[in-house]
This record gives sequence, structure tokens and C-alpha cells, in this order.
Amino acid sequence: MLIWQNDDVEAVDAAAGSAIVGQPKLVVVHGGPGSGRSSFLRSMTERVLARAAGDGTAFTHWSAGGTVKSDQPRRGLIDLGVLIDPDEDNPLQVEQALREAVDDVLDEGPLLITIDDLQWIDPETVEALARLLTSAVAERLLVIVTTGYFEPFQHLPWQALVGTSPLVVPVELGGLDLATARAVLRDIRPEVAEYLVRRLWQHTRGNPLFLTSLVRRNTPAALERMVQLPAPLDYAHAIEVRLATLGHDAVTLARAVSVIGMGWMPLAEAAYVAAADDDVTSALDVLVLEFILEQRSTEVGTEVRMVHAIIQASIYQNIPAAERVRLHRRAAEVASDEVGELRHSYAATTTHDEALAQRLEAAAELQHAAGQYRTAAQYLDWACRLSANGLRRSARWTASCFERLLSGNVELVRNAQPELRTARDRIGAALVEGALHVLENDWCEAVKVLTPVAATGEVDLRAYRIEVLLAWASLAAGMDTDAAWAPLDRAEAMPTRDDSLAGLATFTSAMLDRRRGRSRQLNERLGLLPQRPGAVPLDDTYWLAWRGFAAVMSGRAADAIEPLREVDSRMSTGLMNVGDGLSNAFLGLAHWWAGDAGLAARQFRVAEGLLLPRPNPMSASYAATGRVIAGDREGADALLTRARDTLQEMPWAEGVYALLVGSVTTLHAFGNDAERAAFLPGLRRDFGDKADKLAGSAMWGLHAAIACVWAGELDEANGLGWVLAESPWLAWGKAAQLWVQGLVAEHAHEDLAAIELIAAARSAWPEGLPVFAAHITADLARVAGTAGDRTTAVEAARSARAQYTALEAVPYLLRDVDALPSAQDPAGPGPSPVTAAVQLPGPLGMLSDRERDVASLVVKGMSYAQIARELFISRSTVSFHLTRIYAKTDTTSRHELSDLARQR
Repeated sequence: MLIWQNDDVEAVDAAAGSAIVGQPKLVVVHGGPGSGRSSFLRSMTERVLARAAGDGTAFTHWSAGGTVKSDQPRRGLIDLGVLIDPDEDNPLQVEQALREAVDDVLDEGPLLITIDDLQWIDPETVEALARLLTSAVAERLLVIVTTGYFEPFQHLPWQALVGTSPLVVPVELGGLDLATARAVLRDIRPEVAEYLVRRLWQHTRGNPLFLTSLVRRNTPAALERMVQLPAPLDYAHAIEVRLATLGHDAVTLARAVSVIGMGWMPLAEAAYVAAADDDVTSALDVLVLEFILEQRSTEVGTEVRMVHAIIQASIYQNIPAAERVRLHRRAAEVASDEVGELRHSYAATTTHDEALAQRLEAAAELQHAAGQYRTAAQYLDWACRLSANGLRRSARWTASCFERLLSGNVELVRNAQPELRTARDRIGAALVEGALHVLENDWCEAVKVLTPVAATGEVDLRAYRIEVLLAWASLAAGMDTDAAWAPLDRAEAMPTRDDSLAGLATFTSAMLDRRRGRSRQLNERLGLLPQRPGAVPLDDTYWLAWRGFAAVMSGRAADAIEPLREVDSRMSTGLMNVGDGLSNAFLGLAHWWAGDAGLAARQFRVAEGLLLPRPNPMSASYAATGRVIAGDREGADALLTRARDTLQEMPWAEGVYALLVGSVTTLHAFGNDAERAAFLPGLRRDFGDKADKLAGSAMWGLHAAIACVWAGELDEANGLGWVLAESPWLAWGKAAQLWVQGLVAEHAHEDLAAIELIAAARSAWPEGLPVFAAHITADLARVAGTAGDRTTAVEAARSARAQYTALEAVPYLLRDVDALPSAQDPAGPGPSPVTAAVQLPGPLGMLSDRERDVASLVVKGMSYAQIARELFISRSTVSFHLTRIYAKTDTTSRHELSDLARQR
């Protein structure tokens, strides 16, 4: 795959094209250490030669350069293949020899000269090349050079040429951005975790050669375990050779800094670790000039750091073992924080050390409590390796596996399953395997693994984790309420808690309370939360999420938005997202039902992106609404099929409720009469009475009533309508009952009664759920049209179209609304073809998903800061997207963009 910036590649392509037709070009590729200059040069050289050959042109290629500075005069010209008298020191003769050699090649065809790291080439070669290019006018010559930073007064003729010549094509390399680096790494290793992507990207600063080398030579699991990420072997060797030429003091100081690590450090600290007896400033000057170290002056003295993590890794991995141990021991003495002291102490240990292992275990507990699961796993890994006792070693290893699961590194633990099945710590291994199955939504397997190690009478942290995981797995696997409640009851009776499982414990408790008729106690628990979502303590975030879920499913969409936005914000900063984006799916429903299709679509996309291969059926079912909004019947059906497949294996009641809501939404938009009529019987066939239990969800009741009407179960539909009407806390309950009764009357061919009831529902429907208001109006138009009430039909059809348009829900228009009469259509309604709703082309249709998100918020009048907060991006990113939006839409201001967006 192409891993370089398109603009840079196009610049080289254009330069090569010019050179072929007699317009000489000099491409100067600049970048700091680790920016990928050499790999870019190799890639572009191959590209230029291949493209020219494909067009029937053969470049002659000369190359020179390297990574070791050479003091030998004219060494670069010799490497290029220019014949030079070794005793010739007249620069004019040297230049003439180069010119004649170039002319000989140009007589046959174009010439490509590539030089890597020109700043290390001898000055005689650089000056001759500069003179050649200064006089070049019509030669078929392409020169590509890479350069780092020049020292003061170095290669002045060259610097003058680059600053003034029209031949120069500059290319500035800054490494791959994170998104490109992610694509590159996953093209090679699809399983690489996001954390490791970021760590490698930061380590290499986006250098594509280093990135690809590291993941080709090491598995993700091996890289994950490394305290010190390595450098590519060939680069590390080149750095070692280069460092060896700088003198003993410089080598010692560089090694000390590499052991201490990346980041700024006091020079005095580095000198102490190096055990330098003399002043180290001379060694520092050498290392700074060679771009190995950089320095800065602060109020407390001089600080130093490595120029690049790859250079630091290159030096570190070439330190002899005994010296590395000595340096780590001295670094542990001066470390000012526990993390550094523990890291250096572990690296300095060459045998088992139970005392240090216990310190690491205690530190891991503190890191776990702080939510730093990856660091906790690392400490436990170290403790495991320091343990002489085999059982303790096994227990610490299984504990580290559990922490890695919490950190999101599922792949690493999955690959360790053979070792887990033979681990001496059987209870810890079962906990890890059970947690792995829970995280992969394989709840039946989780129950099988966890049940034998549950209910042991233990009350420690491990026992608590087993019971909570078993309770959630039992619930989601479709087991009865008592089977799920028993382990949760045991967990809640224990004196210990684990905040890492708070999401599972909270959602399990809330669902079971609803099943057991404990809604009052559940509401009292929610009532203890501060009213303002931002004031809710972090520990209660999942209860805040449940407050939002409850508001959504009781039809109080507006009340759900702020709590769920706060939850979304917290999860975007590292809080564990339970349920494959379940909170995002609920927030999408809240925005959609509240009438904001743009914000809803964004949340549904996030939820869909978080779905696992075996999806949480609630998340998948609700996310299908996002596909409905987009007019994508196929996509909605695919999500619902995935949810149904999971539920047929594990018939989770709450998942079946969600499947009903998602399916009714989809069929309401796209289905024909036969599909709608068959839906509820099919649901009952697959899931039995789980398809009929209300379970306290008003929105489920409304969608179930509609499904009953479609199936011809009119008494059941009326019964559900009465339940909604009798709910004193449901503002729209009575209007919903009238709507359902109207649909029942329509199904019974009582058209006049249907018109009267649906019209009454339309009048009674409160503000706050405009999507359903539009649906009711559309139903009124359809029923009145069928009954021949043209006045009512035309008015309602016009109103429904206006409502859907205002909601930006044009793709959701019912097919029978499209077939209704309008004021200009006196002929009356005709037969309604069975067609799916389609996405109508809009003025913003050429924008990407993210650009549409930004545009929709701009049209709403939000400021840059508000948009940044809403989308969790920076203000500069908002500005970047808005610039692209203006360019694509040919607008120049938010006012013009707003006018354009309103065009239909």
C-alpha cells in the first residue's frame, strides 16, 4: 500500500516527468532524525525507475551516501562511479570529471542520481554536485537527495543552491500521521491492538520503515511485553558504528541517557548514572553536534534527552549486559518516581527476587485501582518472572492476563489460552478464560467456565470478579432470572468491590431489578444521583448511563441526551465501554426520537463500529436505526440478522426486546404487508414468551403494539395500548393508545373510526418525540386517503412531508406517504408499489461522514468550541473540516452553507 503523503509522491513524479523531457530537477528531501528520509528515497527511486520503464524510458541510476560520516575527500563521487585521480585536489578538475561522466550517460538517456544523507557526504563531492546543478539548463537529469540538519557553515555552496535555484523541488517529511500508520501496521498485522499502534507510532515518530520493520520482525504479543521497544537491527548497527567513532566519554554518556529513557532529564542525573569522573560537557557537545542528544537550559540547570526514540533504542540494545545492569542499578538510585524506580530495579535484577516481586504486586494493585490496567499488567508480568515459587508465579501471570483483558488487549490473552488451560493457578485461569468469553460475547462458554469456580465461600477480590462475571454471563446467555441473580447476590454480599467491573455489575443489577419487579428500588437508586450529569461521580457513571437508558425506553428522549452525552464523553477518555457501544446506540435513539437525525446518525455509526464479530444483540438491534435513517434497508437487515443469530444461540430477554424495536423500526420504513404480518409470529417461533413480556419498557410496548396490529392480533394491540395509557408518568401514553386504537380500527376496515382516533392522537401527541408525531400524521394521511377523505388526506400528507423534511428524515418517508395525493394531484391515490425508502441526493451528499457531522452542527449555529466538544475533536480539526466543506460545496461562510443545506 502507498504509505507516503500524496503531495510528496506527486512532486517526485512531476520532477521525474520534467527531467525526462530535458528540464533538470533537484528533489531535496528534508526531515529530522527518524522522519523516514532513507526509506522515502528508496521507495521513490524504485517508483521513478519503474514508471519510466513502463513508459519505455530507461534511467541510468547512480547512488551514494550512507549513515556513517566519512572524512575521505571525494568519497561520494567515487561511490557514484565517477573516475577521479586520487591525487587530484583541484576543484575545477574534480567538477569537470563529474560533468564529463554525466555527459557520457546523458548521451544515451536520462540520468537519476540519488544521495542519502547529503550532510554526511564529503564537501568536495557536495561542492562539485552544486556546481553541476547550478549550470544545468536542458539536461535530462533528476537528482534526489535527502538531508538532515546542517551544521553552521557546512556545505555553503549547496545551501546557496537550494535557497535560490528554480530546479529545486522541496519535500519535507514529518512521518506518517496516526491514521496512515494504523493502516500500514494493520495491513501487515491485522490483529495489532490500538494501544500498540499508538505506542509504535510514537516510538518511531511515524517512520514507515521503522514501523514495518518492527512488526515484521516481532509479533504484537512480543512487542506488547517489551518494556523497551527495539530499533530495527540494521539501523541499530549503523548507530552503534557511528557512536563508536565519537570517543569513550560520549559513548558512556549516550548509554546512560538511553538507559534512563526518553524524556528530558537533568544532565547531572545522566552523569551520575554514567559514573563519569570528569566533566561531561565535552561529551555532550559531541553528541549534540551528531544529533544524538539535544539539550536545553532551565532554571535548575542543563537538561538532555535523546533526539529520537529509535536512536535511544538503538543505543540501548547494543549495551553489553553487565554494563546495562550496572547502569540500571544507578538509574534506580536517582529515580524520583516509583514507576521509574521499579522499572530500573527490575531491569537490574538477574535472578529471582521475591521481595521485589511483592513490591511490584502491591504497585499493580494501586495501578488497577487507578484504572491503569496496562501498567498493572506490566508490573504483574515482572513480578511473575521474579517469582521462585511456581504457584505464585502462575497466580501472578493469570492476574496479569486479567489486567490485559481490562486494558483491551484481548488478542494477547486469546493467544495464551493453551497456557491458561495448563496453568497451576486453576481458579485464576478460569477467571481469565471466563472474562475472555464475556468480552467476546460468548456468554454460554463463560457460564461453563466460571460456574465450577463460583460459590466457593471465598470473599476475596478474585471471588468477587468471578461472581459478577458469572451473573452477567448468565443474564446475557438467556438463563432465567434466579440463575443470574444468585451470583450477583453473592457478589453484593462480599466486603470487596472491583470498579473495573462496575459496568457489568450495574447493568446486571438494573436489569434484574426490573425483571423482579423492583422498579421502585431501582428508581430510588437513580434518584440518589446528582441532577446535573457532569456532577455525577465517576464511580457512578454506569448508573448515569442506566438513567439515560431508562429515559430513552420510557420515551423521554430529551431527558436522556445529556446523561448519555456525559457518559459518551467519559468513555472517550478511557472509561470502559460496556456492551459494544450500547450507550452510543441508546444516545443515537435519543437523538433520533428527539428529532435530530444528524447527531443520531453519528452515534449509530460509533455504535456499529464498536460491534464485535458476535455482537451484543441490544447494540446491533438499536444501531439498525442508523441504517434506516440513511435509507439503507440492506444494512439494517444485516445488523438485525447478526442480532438474531446471537439471540438464537443465547436468548437474552432484553436482547429480544431490542430486536423487536429495531425490527419494527426497519419494517415501518421499508417493509411490505406480508413482511410486517409475518414478523411477530416469527419472533415468537424463535424466542417464545420472551417476545411478549413488557418488562416495564414503554417504548417496547409501543413498538410491540404496532407489530401486533400488523399480525392481526388486535386484542393484544389494544391491551398494550391500555397499558401505555394507564401509566401516570407517561406524558404520551394516552396519545399512543389513541394511535394504536386507530391502527386497529384501520386493520378492521373501520375507516371513519380510524380517522377519528388517529386525528385525536395527532392532536394529543406532546412535544418531545417529533419522529412519532410525523408517523402519526403519515398514518392519518394514508387512512384518510383510503377512506376518500381527500381534504384530510392532502393536508396530512403535506404536513407529514414537512415534518419528515424538518427532521432531515426524508429517507424514512413511508412508501404509502409518497403515494398519497397532493393538492396538485386531483386524481386521488393509486396503488402503492412495494419499494424501499431511498436516500434522496442532498446538497451535502458529496461530504464525508465526519464532514457531514461538522456541517450539521454548523447549520445549527454551533461555535467551533461547541462543535469540538460535541464531536470530541480539536478546534483546529473543526477548522480543517470546515475548510474542506466550503471547498466541496462552493460556499464561503456558514450562512451560505446553511442556505445550501436547506435547499431540497
